[in-house]
Amino acid sequence: MRREEEQEKKAVSAAGLDKISNLPNELIEKILTLIPIRDIVKTCILSKTWKNTWMYVPRLRFDSNTCSPVSSSIEEGGPTQTSLVNFVNNVITRHKCIICSFYLEDYLDSGCSEIDQWMLFLSSIKMLQHLVLQFDKAKPYQVPDSVFSCQALNGLILRGCILQLPSQFNGFSRLYTLKLYHVNLTREAIETLISKSPFLRHLKVWKCSFSSQLSIHAPKLKTCCVRGPCKLVDFRYTPKLDDVTVGRWSVGIHYPCKLNKVLRGIVKVKKLKIEYPYMEVKISFLILGMTFRRLKYVEFHVNYDDSKQMLAVLCLCMSSPNLEELHIKIMHGKDSLDHEEHLWEAQLKKKQKIFGHLKMMKLARFNGARHEFELLQFVLVNAVDLETLTIEYWKESPHNEHEKLSMEEKVRQFERASPTAMILFSTVT
Repeated sequence: MRREEEQEKKAVSAAGLDKISNLPNELIEKILTLIPIRDIVKTCILSKTWKNTWMYVPRLRFDSNTCSPVSSSIEEGGPTQTSLVNFVNNVITRHKCIICSFYLEDYLDSGCSEIDQWMLFLSSIKMLQHLVLQFDKAKPYQVPDSVFSCQALNGLILRGCILQLPSQFNGFSRLYTLKLYHVNLTREAIETLISKSPFLRHLKVWKCSFSSQLSIHAPKLKTCCVRGPCKLVDFRYTPKLDDVTVGRWSVGIHYPCKLNKVLRGIVKVKKLKIEYPYMEVKISFLILGMTFRRLKYVEFHVNYDDSKQMLAVLCLCMSSPNLEELHIKIMHGKDSLDHEEHLWEAQLKKKQKIFGHLKMMKLARFNGARHEFELLQFVLVNAVDLETLTIEYWKESPHNEHEKLSMEEKVRQFERASPTAMILFSTVT
């Protein structure tokens, strides 16, 4: 009886395998790209049909979580550097298909000399489309010149690398996406890399080493995120930008900057996020001199104790007649608002053309300060189409539950231009 059950199980298993084997090759290839490469290689033992299938997968991904070698010597619970290198070498040398995507993510130490050899090999096949190299930022990898000859690249992601452009660099004629995280490079290098990638659509520069002004020349760029110690990002040569994030990351360094300098060149943007402490804003008369008619979403991370930054929020909102969603994250600073303690009270007395299309607002890190209440009151009295106002308490708020209930009741008593607007409160856990 048991023998019959075992035979039945084998038959069911074989039938399931046959169903997969009979799928179109394109679909099998797609399925294999979704599983770790160590498991892709293991498919060679399934049957004669599958013996060489893994050799034709165009996407090779080697990372620390999903790609320990199939068989390796173990030291201190993990594979050795030699075994990791051998595994990659075995896969590459036995591979029979053009490699279109190559990922090396926290897999080896940056000092491993074989990596340069792999880059040289990949550049020689002339068909590499996606390249991802990620290393420990404390031990950056020097990107070899061979990478810059991969002219078919349309996606390049680097983390924990040192990037120096070769003198004969002619650009990436097909590059669509460029993401740099903790990369050591000069301002001239990144500006050249961007300007010589004429079809670049998506750019992310995250905590890289340059600290001066960055000028971006990218006529087809659609989304851009720059967060780091740079003083200013110049977007004047990015006419098609839809989505922009700018954030200052620095230690004890402050570079005063006018809001209109940050925003010039991106009047067609649809989504804008400005992270504190990106800048100290100096504005006169609440005039930007530009109108953002396409802007639908704004997110500010601001020092709420700095009246200049709050005026910046007000100024941008007044210049965005079609704004639908506003997020403000409060960063509690050391300065006080004593010299502008009636900031929002003064604004409430004026007739405002603001928030005419605002549907959603979120105020994060709410602490119950007077100027926070005044901002909420200002929004509620002006936003005629408001649907939802979400208020998220600061996780370090000293207020008890009774005090929070009292604050919530106070907000709900404010006059509302939109009678159907819902007011929701939440707490970050």
